[in-house]
Amino acid sequence: MSTLLRRHSPTPTRTAVRLAALAALTLLAAAATPAARSGTPPLRGPESIEPIAPQIPITAAPIAEQFVPSFINVGANVVEFHDRTAIARLAARWAHPGDVPVVIAHFGDSHVQKGYLPEAVRLALQQREGSGGRGMVFPYAIAKTYSQNDFDSTFTGTWKTGNSIQQPPRLPVGVSGFDAMTTDPSVSVALAFKRPLDPGGKRIRVFYRAVGEPYRLTLRSGPAAPTRVVPATADGDTGVAEFDIDQASDTIELDIDQTLPGAGTFELHGISILNAGASGLVYHNLGVGGAVFDAVNEQAWFAPELRDIHPDLVILDYGTNDIVFKNAVAPDFESQVRLAISRVRAVAPRAAILLTSTQDMTFRGHDITATAELSAVLRRIAGDAGCLYWDWYRISGGAGTMPEWRADELAGKDGIHLTRAGYQLKGRLLATALEQALDYAAAHPYANALAAPGMPVNDPIGDLLRGPVGQTP
Repeated sequence: MSTLLRRHSPTPTRTAVRLAALAALTLLAAAATPAARSGTPPLRGPESIEPIAPQIPITAAPIAEQFVPSFINVGANVVEFHDRTAIARLAARWAHPGDVPVVIAHFGDSHVQKGYLPEAVRLALQQREGSGGRGMVFPYAIAKTYSQNDFDSTFTGTWKTGNSIQQPPRLPVGVSGFDAMTTDPSVSVALAFKRPLDPGGKRIRVFYRAVGEPYRLTLRSGPAAPTRVVPATADGDTGVAEFDIDQASDTIELDIDQTLPGAGTFELHGISILNAGASGLVYHNLGVGGAVFDAVNEQAWFAPELRDIHPDLVILDYGTNDIVFKNAVAPDFESQVRLAISRVRAVAPRAAILLTSTQDMTFRGHDITATAELSAVLRRIAGDAGCLYWDWYRISGGAGTMPEWRADELAGKDGIHLTRAGYQLKGRLLATALEQALDYAAAHPYANALAAPGMPVNDPIGDLLRGPVGQTP
């Protein structure tokens, strides 16, 4: 079968490269279902291990092969697994979602918080599965940090904040990675979206803690202004206040008032925007700029809030801040990753877990060579722990390719972060790989594993250093 997209060496304009790559990957995501289901019949027993991913014929997007940047190893763009249990339930939910949305919780660092990457994945997957809502948001202005790309926030009152970049956070945080606390008698937060939300009814869920007294919450969006008096939360727990409205405008405001002035403390952990009564897919952006992998382990309210989100897939997308400053994988990194996996499974035992690696990067003019070791460590952990693995290090081109990303205006001057176009390209690649893996698992119910070309499936640990990085042997 043909590779997903052929590599090339022509030199079109950089704008043409970006636009053609994004358009092509949209076509690829739409074409994934029939291509993945058109392969060989299901294989049974140990011999069912398939070393090659389901792949889309090049005729599905004949223009695409000419313009995808040559440094991207599209043949390696596979969500891998070496134990069918890593994907089985997620594949079943994907194929037969019923009336309950498929829920993805994407944890990560600045690559995630800014929003371009998770938005690209979300929109691609929702185009196929339908939209279950916008997912988790937070009024980032309170924390004096940048917002996700599709909305801005404002607030009134005096707040203290904590977030997952702090180790440990100054305030106990939940799954959003942020906490805003106030003792003022009356405050508010507002979210102004740059694009209209999905049409139709909304269920808006406010994740909070109320200490010492009940609070009155009023949600305002367009003509709607429902009010709830929420009880004080018990020690060791958080609360969720739900508001159902017929339609949301492009602004959502939350008024927060003490019922007994001067007697309580209110903490805001996040706001989840869901489409009322919809199935489809919900994608929560839970990124915190500057966070390391251990951030998940430092979230005090991780357990009750992740349990409430009820994810089908948890993406743990860290690593940049774990290695960039010392250019080394710390001795305790592996134990931190394994602890994070165990924390997820303790409260969401039926959720699939996807680990990702980081791409080649530079910092203050120096190559960060530890990216290769990080990728190999995460690959080994994923194989050992029964997780899915998406090797972004290898897919993005491997060692020495960051200058090429910058030359094509897909990465910024800092040599670490991508541009909007770069994140969109990455997001479309992830969405395509995830769809293909799920379709493959559904079409081959006895397949035990799926690996990218050049990664021997009888060796779940793999080794990115066996040959030229980013090449398919």
